[in-house]
Amino acid sequence: MLNKLAAALGGNINIDLTHEYQAWQHRIPSEAAQRILQLTQKYKTNYLIELLHRVRPVPISLILAQGGIESAWGTSRFAIEGNNIFGIWTWDKNIPGMIPGRREKGKKHRVRIFPSLLDSVREFCLILNRQPAYRRFRNIRRQTDNPLDLAAGLLNYSARRWAYVRSIQQVIKKNNLQQYDNMELNNAPYIPRHVVDIQKSF
Repeated sequence: MLNKLAAALGGNINIDLTHEYQAWQHRIPSEAAQRILQLTQKYKTNYLIELLHRVRPVPISLILAQGGIESAWGTSRFAIEGNNIFGIWTWDKNIPGMIPGRREKGKKHRVRIFPSLLDSVREFCLILNRQPAYRRFRNIRRQTDNPLDLAAGLLNYSARRWAYVRSIQQVIKKNNLQQYDNMELNNAPYIPRHVVDIQKSF
């Protein structure tokens, strides 16, 4: 959809999608134009050139490695009780959350509760794709999709800084997680392999 708009504009991707709406909205179907406006709000940018970069996917291997580290491989309280495998915080009282056991006095943040693990993953990707703290991540991604390189853009995710980056890289390499980078995450129910085999036998 965004690429089609870029092509319709003759490659003029520096356009301000919000303030120059009348100049481009007639070049694509109205539903697509409205969807693009929604994306500018979701990804917090008015410019097509920046939006094209922000909607790009996060490698599955990076998601798996960071989710494993942040959730103690799915054993943390926040992962088990709140489907939060990335330790994502919220300060919004209207968003479900849990109070961390070691929260300092006077602090107001809570750890978010998600309806599903996939919702947690989606929010994690959105954070990387739009928050100023991860501009370095997005800049690296303009040059490469290699998760080992992209990990360097996650310095601000942890107080451990470069030690954290190295941990992510090590987890990816040790577990050969890059083999999953051509796959997609979805919310389809998990069916054990032996059940699949039994179903195929009928």
